[in-house]
Amino acid sequence: MRKMSKRILSVLTAGLMSLSIFSAMPEKSTKAEAVSSFSYPVQQFRMGIGDTNRNINISGMSEGDYLNSWTTNGADNEKWYLNYISAGVYEIVNVATGYVITNDNGLAVLGADTDAANQRWNIT
Repeated sequence: MRKMSKRILSVLTAGLMSLSIFSAMPEKSTKAEAVSSFSYPVQQFRMGIGDTNRNINISGMSEGDYLNSWTTNGADNEKWYLNYISAGVYEIVNVATGYVITNDNGLAVLGADTDAANQRWNIT
């Protein structure tokens, strides 16, 4: 039991010595930078149709072309990214064209970004 007490005392002493080394180190200041000062790659994604091998795709590369689906093949026209607008609200942008998904009387089409309400999507 006495050997156990000496071991515990040795471990505690080593631990306290380690802490004293940190307190003797000069203090370093760190500077926080705003997130906007960093550049991150745009995160691209595919919108899959549940329980299938199909993605949301575009029928053409022009403004007004409608969205459709096709099997996954890795092309940019089936990839998308989000533009943040406000809490939970985004624009969904096609990687190949730069056009956003636009609601045209209930039909999803590609459109130039006009900041219109029919181009805003609530993602929850």
